[in-house]
Amino acid sequence: MITVSNTSPISNLAIIGRLELLRVVYGAVVLPKAVRDKLEKLGHAAAQAAIHEAELAGWLTTDAVSEQGQGIARALREELDSGEAEAIALALERKGRLVMDELDGRYVARRLGVPVRGVLWVLRKGKEAGLITSLKEELERLRAEAHFWISNRLETEWLRESGE
Repeated sequence: MITVSNTSPISNLAIIGRLELLRVVYGAVVLPKAVRDKLEKLGHAAAQAAIHEAELAGWLTTDAVSEQGQGIARALREELDSGEAEAIALALERKGRLVMDELDGRYVARRLGVPVRGVLWVLRKGKEAGLITSLKEELERLRAEAHFWISNRLETEWLRESGE
């Protein structure tokens, strides 16, 4: 099954040096053009380098949304930004799954029947695979380095479920 990502999972994981977790969890990840365009503007040199390296390795690719998918994306832009809209449209047209953190986008994706996960799930899978020793430390890095927001309640729940 194809995995499509929105901007924030790629940028957040790249900023904290954990982009490779997407490859470990999903094998390959596809970005719609609007997401790739946003990532070009990411003002973090190390994250840009990690994204470029993933593209050179071939597991992170960019693909255009079809003409029909563009119609879906245009309709979704009434509620969402261009990256979120194209990511959902691409996942829909390819019958794939989605990696997205934004609540509005996740809600719309689920409403349309697209399976969706976020960075927290990817990090937990990384911990289960033995690539991360502490989910709490990774969450602290996300907050400090990527300015990622997570509620205290949700953090407590994820840490408990991860055995921390």
